[in-house]
This record gives sequence, C-alpha cells and structure tokens, in this order.
Amino acid sequence: MFLRVLDQIVFGFKAEIFAVLDSLLTPLLQRVLAGLAEPVSGTDDEIQLGELRREYLTFIQVILNNDLASVLVSETNQGFFDVLLVSVETLAKMVSNGTGHLAASRLAFSILAKMALLWGGPDVAKPSANPPASTPAPTPAFPGFEQFLINRFNPVCWDVLRNPEFRPHHDAQAKSVLNEIAGLEQTIYSKTGNLFIDHLQQTFFPAMGIDGTEFVRSMTTSTDRKIFSNFLVAFLKQRG
Repeated sequence: MFLRVLDQIVFGFKAEIFAVLDSLLTPLLQRVLAGLAEPVSGTDDEIQLGELRREYLTFIQVILNNDLASVLVSETNQGFFDVLLVSVETLAKMVSNGTGHLAASRLAFSILAKMALLWGGPDVAKPSANPPASTPAPTPAFPGFEQFLINRFNPVCWDVLRNPEFRPHHDAQAKSVLNEIAGLEQTIYSKTGNLFIDHLQQTFFPAMGIDGTEFVRSMTTSTDRKIFSNFLVAFLKQRG
C-alpha cells in the first residue's frame, strides 16, 4: 500500500519530490527486497509476494516515466543501483507458471528497455529494410553503458528465450513478455549498432552454439516490433 501511495506522490509532484525520494529510496528498496526474499509457506503468501513484485516494479517504472531516473544513480543511491538492477533482471527471468510471474517479467523487461532508452544515448542505428553496413560509435549517458546493455541486458533476454518453460506460442501472457523482449533487443541495437551485431555474431551466438543469422536479420530489418516478435515465436517453435 505504501508503494502505491508513493506512486501517486511521485506522479503528482515529480521533480519537487526528488530530494525526499533521494534520501528515502535505498532504505525503502532494501526493505522491499527483504520482503521479496522471505520464504513462501502457502497460497496466501504467494499471492502477497506476487502483489509485492508488481508494486515494486511499478514503483521503479513510475520513477523512470516521470523524469526522476537520475535518483536511481544519484550519489546517495548509486551504491545500491547494481542490487536494484539484479533484482529487476531476476524478476525478468522468472517466467514459470507461478502466481504473477509472467506479469512481473513483462514489467521488468519494460523497465530494462526504459533504462536503455534513457541512458543509452542517441540512436546510432534503427531497424530498416536496408540496415547500414557501418554505424557510429555509441555515446551513452554514462561511460561504458553501451557494454552494460550488451553484456547485461541482452543475456537476460536469452535466459528467457532458452527457458523450456517459456512458451509464448501457447500462452498470451508469455507472448506479451516476448513482445517486451523484442523491443529491448531492438533498443539495444538502436543504441549500440554494429557493436551489438559484432558481439552477437562473433562471441555470443558461437558460445551458445546458435546460428543467429536470421535473428540478426529480423532484428535489424523489422520496422514493426510485432514483426520481430512474431519471428521470435516462430524461432522458438522451430527450436522446440
């Protein structure tokens, strides 16, 4: 309930609430993450945990959507940022049939995509019928964030794509998660261009034993996210 109320305060006051939010954020999220880590002993506990996951992720989303993203990486809170990010990545990868898991995963992926948009710098590429042979060097908001996108955000997508419990061709909620994954992958491409493509082709796919040629083609040429998402559905069905 407190997180819901705080959502409304942040939405209503925006920049005016920055100083209060800056001092409150780390201890508040430490308490939330402690709650998320508590053992579950029954259906009621699982339902409450599902609600806490949703409210936690919604709170982070509200911060990002109301021009307050800098509070997450402020001097006060930057020491906690990696803990926060790991928690979002963990929830993104939680795609089993547990209570609210897929809904939380969808929210988590949308948060990762928003971070990529906010901090990835200007676009250096974008999906088009004829992708450029070369792209400018990325210029993210923070030095090295382009590698963060490639080495942290991209593997989260593939952890889900390779999970045998993730079946978007049979489940509408799973397909909505897949749509968020498609958007995140294309955002990473938009922010990092050929740096991402080279990493996929030379390092990432060979390490997994995957022929990623069609994946790269679809990601870089599908101007509508739904087209790329539909490709991913077919890609997963083909792989069983």
